[in-house]
Amino acid sequence: MRRIVPCIVVSLLIAGCNGPAPTVVEGKRLTPEKPAWREIVLGEKLFDQYCKICHDMSPHSLGAPSLTRRRFRYGRTTVAVKTTINAGRPKGMPAFKGDFNEVQLNALTTYVLSLSR
Repeated sequence: MRRIVPCIVVSLLIAGCNGPAPTVVEGKRLTPEKPAWREIVLGEKLFDQYCKICHDMSPHSLGAPSLTRRRFRYGRTTVAVKTTINAGRPKGMPAFKGDFNEVQLNALTTYVLSLSR
């Protein structure tokens, strides 16, 4: 019995060390086992590159609506967010149709929808 317990502990430690480390996005812990983990990481990078200049709540942003709200004017669904990204919206939201491939568009949409508090 004394030999079995240390072997189990060592096995669990080794098993837990495989794979990439968990990521924290907006205070939400995401692990590699969750399917959205890689999408969230890619989406965050795309958001920082294309969207943050307008949708960041810092004094240097361009004042677009916060994406941390529970409701969006045009809907908080995957289809509505993808439509907004692709087609844009009146009064400031530019269209990004053709700027993102399907994987990037899905990742950006997943990230935007994860921003709700």
